[in-house]
Amino acid sequence: IVIVEVDSQSIEALGRWPWHRDIQAFLIHKVFESGAKAVGLDIVYSEPDRRVPEELGKILAAKGLTQVAEQFETDRELEKVFAAYREKLVSGWVSESVCQPLYHGEEMCPITAPEAIASLPDNFEKFAYSQFQTATGFDPKTTPFASFPTLISNIPSYNAVSAHSGYLNGFQDSDGYIRKSSLLMMANGKPFPSLAMEMARVAMNDEISLTLDSSQRVQSIAFI
Repeated sequence: IVIVEVDSQSIEALGRWPWHRDIQAFLIHKVFESGAKAVGLDIVYSEPDRRVPEELGKILAAKGLTQVAEQFETDRELEKVFAAYREKLVSGWVSESVCQPLYHGEEMCPITAPEAIASLPDNFEKFAYSQFQTATGFDPKTTPFASFPTLISNIPSYNAVSAHSGYLNGFQDSDGYIRKSSLLMMANGKPFPSLAMEMARVAMNDEISLTLDSSQRVQSIAFI
C-alpha cells in the first residue's frame, strides 16, 4: 500500500491546494504508470473547477471566443483520466449525515423520503455491492445498518465514466482516533462499500457478496 500525499513540499513546488485538475490528472496517470493495481481517491470532486470567471466567459462568448475560455478549463483533463483508468480507479464520495433507521426513526433518518431518493446521483446504484441476498427481504426503514439519507458525490461527468466508487465516512472514538471501519453502509436500500473495501475488491479483481440472515444481521461478506 502506497499513500500519495499532498504535503508541504508538494504545495511549495506546485502551489496552494486545491491544485487545478490537469495537475491532479497528471499525478494519477503517473501513479498508474508506476504499476499501481488500483488507485483510490480520498477526494470528492463535487463541483466544477471553474478557472475562467462566469462574467469573463460571457464576454468571450459574445465575441465568439468560447474556445479561448474552454482551453483554460481542466475538468475535462481529469475526466479523461477517470475514463482511461476506469477499471482500476476508485473515486470517493461522502455524506454529511449518517443515521441508523431502526434507532433514529423516519424523522431523524428519512432515508426513504422522496427528496432523499431524488437527491441521489443518476445511476449511482452501479457503485453498490454487486450481490446482495436476504432471507426475508430488506426494509431500509427498519435496518440498524448505518445509512445515508443524502450524499455528496462527484460531478455527473466524472460519475458517468467511473466504474468504481466508495464512501469516505469514518467514525471516531471519543479520543478522536479512528480504530474501526464499517464494511458497508446503506443508501436507497442498497449496500455500498467503503473506499478501502472497494480498492481491495478492484485490486483482486473480485466481486463482493453480502448475505443477511433471517434476523437481518450480516451472515457473510465475502470476496468471490
